[in-house]
Amino acid sequence: MRLSFESIKDITVGAVDSEITDCGIRFYKTTKKQRDAWKNLSEILGCRASCTTGVRLDFMTNSTAVEIAVCGGIKHDVYIDSKLTSHYDFIAKEGIIKLYLDANEHRITVWLAAHDEPSVIKYIELDGYAKPAKTDINMLFIGDSITQGWQADFDSHSYAALTSQFFNASSVIQGTGGGYFHSSTFDSIDFNPDVVIIAYGTNDWGHYKTLDELRLEAESFLALIANEYSGKKLFYISPIWKEVTEPPKKMGSFNECRKLLTEIAKKKGFKHIEGYDLVPHDPSLFTDGLHPNGEGFSHYAKNLIKELKKHI
Repeated sequence: MRLSFESIKDITVGAVDSEITDCGIRFYKTTKKQRDAWKNLSEILGCRASCTTGVRLDFMTNSTAVEIAVCGGIKHDVYIDSKLTSHYDFIAKEGIIKLYLDANEHRITVWLAAHDEPSVIKYIELDGYAKPAKTDINMLFIGDSITQGWQADFDSHSYAALTSQFFNASSVIQGTGGGYFHSSTFDSIDFNPDVVIIAYGTNDWGHYKTLDELRLEAESFLALIANEYSGKKLFYISPIWKEVTEPPKKMGSFNECRKLLTEIAKKKGFKHIEGYDLVPHDPSLFTDGLHPNGEGFSHYAKNLIKELKKHI
């Protein structure tokens, strides 16, 4: 049986928008308004905001054979019953994922490509049923390339993805490489999170000419989030350690930037999570002194989960 696009939508998690293309169904982690806003700031930011970061198929099935045809994206991680079982690296940007199972019910989760070109689902075929997997909580992550999971060993091993898996969360991961606080990128989305986690700041340092400019954009953006998700659990993760923070930018030092953003977040009602405590200050845990590697992301997720468990 080949699933209709509507049926594929039903078993897809992490998308807030979609469209039918010549290849198949394309999902987005952002709304059109958000994509346009990022594109207005920078062509490359618009591209990164259009990736299928955090979008995954997540369904229960008794099928003995599952075939998923994709095009566009490169990396795809496949989990069976919440365990990573295979990784497909489609260099040709087109391929077929084939799974052979026993007739018992299994949970199948396929994480689509987080970077470069988005994954497009051409079709899904199976010989049994496919129904959405049950989750326990809704989580929204908003941040930059670290939230997007750059340099993670697997796209499903970013801190946001690992945290989502730990809490069995239905999550939207709006990580945009190079992203920073800018109120134009806010939009209401078709998703009702219980928890909202913001992790901007690293790129804000030096992007704005003065701390006052940064203050205006951060206050505006966080106010929009606080208003939209009033009554939800709101968290702000200040920037994690980076190897090079000197010389100071024209706007001020990295620590001044971190301190300012922490103060603003607390003022707007966000619980502050100290980013400096999440990844040990060891260059071997980073690929370039800025982005954590696989082990670094593991530390990030483990320590973030520890903090979140105190509140949720």
